[in-house]
Amino acid sequence: HHEQNQQASVRRTLSIVITGGTVSVLLFILVFLQLYREIDRHTATQEKLRQNRDFLDSVIENIPVMVFIKDAATLRFIRVNNACEKVTGYSRQELIGKSDFDFFPEEPASWFIARDRKALENGEMMDIPVEKIQTRHLGERMLYTQKIPLFDADGCPAYLLGLSEDVTERLLYQDQIELKNQQLEQRNREVVRANRLKSQFLASMS
Repeated sequence: HHEQNQQASVRRTLSIVITGGTVSVLLFILVFLQLYREIDRHTATQEKLRQNRDFLDSVIENIPVMVFIKDAATLRFIRVNNACEKVTGYSRQELIGKSDFDFFPEEPASWFIARDRKALENGEMMDIPVEKIQTRHLGERMLYTQKIPLFDADGCPAYLLGLSEDVTERLLYQDQIELKNQQLEQRNREVVRANRLKSQFLASMS
């Protein structure tokens, strides 16, 4: 019965991921691996469990995006990966057991927590195109973040899984391209205006 409930919880979580629309394949795989391990833990051998755990840990630690898991009740970090340490500038020893309020000013921390709670309350993935954070060593960074609740066997949110991609350089590049396009359009308008004035002047002289 417990396993059936857990499988139902997995299906619910995966359905959220699939219907999220813009969610990456990476997030799908990550959620599946995490929950598959929970299903398998009652029947698998210790060696199989160790292999699954090592493989999952390797995936989480080596992907080039920030991965964090928070306890649904306290919204404190219980797992972070290497990319999370690198971008934030805080070690996992500093992050684990702490909340956003321990690292960020009250206003942005409240903003982060509010979206965590909304994702958990709605029971669906939250897609955040731009999320600004102040890091310890890299200054302000802009993240593309996805948050999704992970359910327990009773169908209640137990954890919040988050993936954040540092898109600072990409957004700055897009801003530069947009600025250049605006400047080009302005020059084109000036050329058109100059040609029109020239034509008007020549017409008045004839």
